[in-house]
Amino acid sequence: MKFALSVLALAATVHADVYMHNPRGSNDRNCEKNVNRNNGNRLFDSQNNAKGGYACGRAVGGNDVVTKPMAFHAGSQLPVEWTQQHGCGKHPEKPGEGENVNCQIVIQYACEDTLDPAQAYRGNLNNLVGNRYQNAAAAPRDGIPNNANDAATDRIPQNANSAQVTNTNALRYGMHETLAYYQTCDRRQRNEGLFTADQNVNRNSAIGTRQNPNGGRRGLECPEERDYYPYWHPTPWRDVAFMVTDMKDCDKLKQAQGAVQHGYCELPTKNNGVEITNQGLTGAAAAAYNNRQWPNNEQACKNLGQTWKSTLYHPDGDQAKYQAEAKANEPKCEQAAYGRSNQLGNAISTTEQQPGYAPDGQDKPDAKSTPNRFLWTIPDTPNKNCVLRLRYNMSSFEADQDPDGAGPKQFLDSGDNGNNSPIRQDPYVTIGNNNKEFLALNVNTNQYGRTFQDRSYVFEIKPKAPGYGGPNEPKLFNLNVRGKRGNIVQTYPSVEYDFIPNDLQLGEGDGVHFQWTGSDYNPRRGCNDGTGGPPDGNANQNARADRANLVEFSDSRKNFPAGNIQAGAYKTGLGSGTGKEINEAKNLAFLGQDVNNCLTQNQLNNINNENARENNVKNCAFLNRAGISPESQGKGTPYFDGGVIKFSGENRDVKFMSSRNNNFSNRDTKVVLRFRKDATAPVAPSALEETKPEPSKAFVSGSKNLGADDAEPPQRIENDGSYNADAQAKCE
Repeated sequence: MKFALSVLALAATVHADVYMHNPRGSNDRNCEKNVNRNNGNRLFDSQNNAKGGYACGRAVGGNDVVTKPMAFHAGSQLPVEWTQQHGCGKHPEKPGEGENVNCQIVIQYACEDTLDPAQAYRGNLNNLVGNRYQNAAAAPRDGIPNNANDAATDRIPQNANSAQVTNTNALRYGMHETLAYYQTCDRRQRNEGLFTADQNVNRNSAIGTRQNPNGGRRGLECPEERDYYPYWHPTPWRDVAFMVTDMKDCDKLKQAQGAVQHGYCELPTKNNGVEITNQGLTGAAAAAYNNRQWPNNEQACKNLGQTWKSTLYHPDGDQAKYQAEAKANEPKCEQAAYGRSNQLGNAISTTEQQPGYAPDGQDKPDAKSTPNRFLWTIPDTPNKNCVLRLRYNMSSFEADQDPDGAGPKQFLDSGDNGNNSPIRQDPYVTIGNNNKEFLALNVNTNQYGRTFQDRSYVFEIKPKAPGYGGPNEPKLFNLNVRGKRGNIVQTYPSVEYDFIPNDLQLGEGDGVHFQWTGSDYNPRRGCNDGTGGPPDGNANQNARADRANLVEFSDSRKNFPAGNIQAGAYKTGLGSGTGKEINEAKNLAFLGQDVNNCLTQNQLNNINNENARENNVKNCAFLNRAGISPESQGKGTPYFDGGVIKFSGENRDVKFMSSRNNNFSNRDTKVVLRFRKDATAPVAPSALEETKPEPSKAFVSGSKNLGADDAEPPQRIENDGSYNADAQAKCE
């Protein structure tokens, strides 16, 4: 049987990782404290390097310590940002040059309403840990450690007790796709019409593909669905964007999830749909189930006397609601940004990829010096549990996949397998006049057609913020923090701290939702590689925690705050720009810390050990008490929600830095909000003039005086996660 289906992969044999930086991509991490992830099979098949990804957005602790997830308002604009290793897109100025691969980027999201609309997997934890974990037990979920030393990185077992969270230990297991979804994939016959080159696919079911010939399990993901797009059976993934090298590929969206219903041969279930079963199947139907050859097409299904159905996303969901939401949030198809091969760096973005960073919807000049971005308007599908998925396919031009059919065939299929395959494993190629003049090529045919992916941690889609994001209403932008603790080498292939966006243009009435998170599970980093606590255990050791704040400053070329908030130093101001938004400014600077429970400057200076001073739990100067709440058991957490602030008033540039993370000559952590009352009117130079105030006495008096002992250059400690108890903790 052959299916005329577009393939998401026919790629060159390279290690072409993809990493999502906003929202924070996990790369299959959770709460491990080491440099490399523990388990690349935890939730999904990323195909990425184990060093990539960001740790869980939590304070260190067990399931009694709650850290809130990120939450985005429907209608708000969220910059999705990522880097990919082996290039993509067409060069906008030199078409045909540097295009080493044909690529596609697929951005999708799934929430509980498409993964588990009947909420069969939520379990009942009221008697165990109370109501606070009802959402954490749903699908999707990240997995919560049992204690401070638990990474919660084990792959979820294939049983109902783990999937349904019938005990607190099951909270450790992350789960995106559900148990029934994977079991259906594992019983359904794989599509034998697909191109597999010379690979021997050793599985009858859809868990076996050319890229996964031995049927390895990664979480509860279906390998066949992962490797091919658009998929021909129902999946819970809603399409957000499809970015392509060749715009003709946009036609594939006509067969995507949400655009049309997809069919499946119904299987019996038990435990309220939590598992599938062979109960009631007899004869040929029972044999098909047991042999993992359950029908994958309507005719074969009917031949077994079974029922073929069609659905959007999930058969238990509200189909009319699905259809209306899909129509209201049709995925975008656009030209992929151009990026060269062999670098996890910036791309030349198209005008379609960064609208909204200026009031008139046009690109800013620095669009050519940023990573790949897509500005996602959060759909009006409120849900407590959602996850974002980014897939990157890179395809070689050895095979003709011309969708207009001008070539010999539109795509490779099973007729091109085995001896007919245009690619062979590590072939010899003759390049001379005789058979002695040949060379060997590096070709791995299970990677010669390769799809990579990354996924976010669970986030919430909140209802629309009143007055924003609707027709004829002002825009609402999400301002987040990307990156993790460490220097540029230590964090790679992730990134250092920065704001995203770090240069945002606002129009009259536009709002900004100031919100970010981080992790307290990073490898230990100190000195210029990372400052501040709270500590994880011994305060004399380097800390692991991420924290960020916003303090206004006046000159982008300098690195000191504008001065005293109360004295009116914030003259450009938040909100209306009157300089009266003192409470908002304090909240963004101090992150809601109660300064009455903080150490004074003299008390801090009396702590001689630098690590002990920086990491002290009452050092509010380094934000160590931020995020404390009853739910966090008195611990500081990396999550901060500064709320929505509306901008109006006079034209102005509002500049912020993070006092904790901005570190001159090490990292620049700044953001500029450019407010223009009328986007089409010229701005008088005086309105944008830089001011150059002297540092206030508050900063001078708070500095530690240098003495004779400081005459020698301070000792530099290169920190790789270890701690040298004999070395004095000083930094250059």
